[in-house]
Parts: sequence; C-alpha cells; structure tokens
Amino acid sequence: MLRCGTWHGDWTTGNMAAAPGRLLVHDWGRSGTAVPLGLDTAYFVVHEALNRLRWRGLAAARSEVHSMLFDLDSNHHAAWLLVDLALLEMTVRFQEARRHDMDVDGSMFESVLEKSLEEHGG
Repeated sequence: MLRCGTWHGDWTTGNMAAAPGRLLVHDWGRSGTAVPLGLDTAYFVVHEALNRLRWRGLAAARSEVHSMLFDLDSNHHAAWLLVDLALLEMTVRFQEARRHDMDVDGSMFESVLEKSLEEHGG
C-alpha cells in the first residue's frame, strides 16, 4: 500500500533557491494532496537526470529514488512505480503544452516511460 500526502508538484532546482540556513521553494501551482509520498523525490531525480543529460538509465533512477526514500522511510518499496508515475506526469504535461501550441519537446520523457512500461510488460 502506498502512503499518500501533499506534494509540491514541480520539485526541480529551477523552483528552489538557497538562502542562509534555509531552502526557498516557489511555484506551488501544481501542488496537491492525496499523492503518493515520494513522488516529488522521483520527479526531481528523473527531471534533473534527463534535463541535465546525466541519464544513466531506469535502473539507476529507481535505485537513487529507492535510496532517498529509504532514508526518509517513505514508500521506498515502490521506487519503480514512483519513477513511472513521475515520467507519466511529465509526459502528460508536455502533451498538454503542445495541445496549447507551445513549442516544447517532451519526447525524451515519453520514450523513457515507454521503455519502462515495456520492461514491466505494460
């Protein structure tokens, strides 16, 4: 069973700023409740890895998410699912943007999600 809670919804370095002794987080427009705990963590890991061209593969992303969530005692057993959910969220966002005539390319998220689903027989 997945424990749920609140999430930021766009947990990326672009929405954070360091200040003396604290972290400032802005752009809460996609925050929500009843979201699997750890989805922000998975979103951050996948987003940063893909956008900074440090993608080492699905297994590495799942392992990193698992380690981070294990340390937080939060849904670490579902790291693979949280990575897939983060990829699905990103894919949907880019598809919505394209539907609104925005010039964005989210194909990397789509292709990684497709590969992940194929690994699980989906």
